[in-house]
Amino acid sequence: MKTWSEYGSVVGALEMIRETRALIARHSHFTPVELDEAIVCIEDGVPFARREAFRKVEGLCHPKAYGDLFMEGYPGGGWAWFGHLEKLQGACARAASKLEHEEA
Repeated sequence: MKTWSEYGSVVGALEMIRETRALIARHSHFTPVELDEAIVCIEDGVPFARREAFRKVEGLCHPKAYGDLFMEGYPGGGWAWFGHLEKLQGACARAASKLEHEEA
């Protein structure tokens, strides 16, 4: 990767991961260690590790993973949280795909 600015989908997904981390901290008692690790890996890792970090976060967006979190006071309730996770899942999939095409 030459510069982050050339990869809008990657930057956008990273920002969504950070936003999700902040939302979980604000509305849950859960500590999302996996998101913290993914953020570090995406910022500092090699391309393969970045792609795998996005894939890991994509998998966490499943209703039986982060969808099961009790998000106290989340604006819009549970369905809004599921909607946010669905957007995060799509953003991470696009970012991983972008990085995969760059490796080829």
